[in-house]
Amino acid sequence: MPETMELLLRLLLAAALGGAVGLERELSGQRAGLRTHLLVGLGACTFTEASAFGFGYLAAHPPLTTLDPSRIAAQVVSGIGFLGAGAILRYGINVRGLTTAASLWVVAALGLASGLGLYVEGVVACGITLLALVGLRPLRTRLQRVKSAAEEMLVEADPDLEIGSLVRPLSELQVRVSNIRIQDDEDVRRVTLTLRPSGDVDTVLARVASVHGVRDVEWTRR
Repeated sequence: MPETMELLLRLLLAAALGGAVGLERELSGQRAGLRTHLLVGLGACTFTEASAFGFGYLAAHPPLTTLDPSRIAAQVVSGIGFLGAGAILRYGINVRGLTTAASLWVVAALGLASGLGLYVEGVVACGITLLALVGLRPLRTRLQRVKSAAEEMLVEADPDLEIGSLVRPLSELQVRVSNIRIQDDEDVRRVTLTLRPSGDVDTVLARVASVHGVRDVEWTRR
């Protein structure tokens, strides 16, 4: 069993690695930020140390029980999913928090690695995580710009129009809707649909215009 100071250093490393990832999430304005990630990493490390080194007496007496230190790691991996699910939020048809949920999952792994004394592996994994979160951000922005080379359909309709009645005909025409924005006024509902470039614009316009409750349809290129 490692010395007490060695175990304490592992806890500090897990907290530092988790905090480093959490700081990036904090600066990105995510709900699960510095403190959450730090605590996840620290907790995972503590569980690992308790599992690997906290049952020495039982390990020294095989007739009493069978010790399996890897079981706690499996429980951490499955248990962190509940916390990650809490970081995922849905705004209309858009889902946010997937990256933060993934970072929480990775931070749990960093804690496990630190608790087992895999220092180099933990530090390298933390570096790769930060590279993915920060270093790849310009690439993500560029990809989003390419993705935004889409077209928008502006629909004015009755205030009680259901959005599904607009999406269904587009799906039938195999037109992909990447975003929907809704603005409700007193007597009109304005819906802006961001679409992937499609072939026959006139067909799409005519199909949407035929939906009951639609008053006007316009097509613009972003």
